[in-house]
Amino acid sequence: MEHYFREKEPQVFNENDDEAQIEDYFDNIIEKINGKIEAWVDNRSGWEIEKIELVYVNIARFQPLRGGSYLPLPEKLKNKKAIINVQNRDNECLKWAIRAALFPAKEGKIF
Repeated sequence: MEHYFREKEPQVFNENDDEAQIEDYFDNIIEKINGKIEAWVDNRSGWEIEKIELVYVNIARFQPLRGGSYLPLPEKLKNKKAIINVQNRDNECLKWAIRAALFPAKEGKIF
């Protein structure tokens, strides 16, 4: 019988975290998984863990979007003409987006 133990809580580390902090996190995860294995074995008396065949650790670089930069719309969205994408040269995107919604440009008039 196969059984899967998953830890679904993502953990975000940044480049300034020291190695000991990351090792502690993985040690805690191993302890948590061992606890889950013990609970699983206890619930089904007579079962034994023969082997653990595979352990996955998914790692991804997290690069959040930052405000203050203009991003062009994908063509599919641009062609719908349902989204206002205000171009600006400062870090006040929200102000310009609200202003564009409150004071829409007259048809055919682009600044």
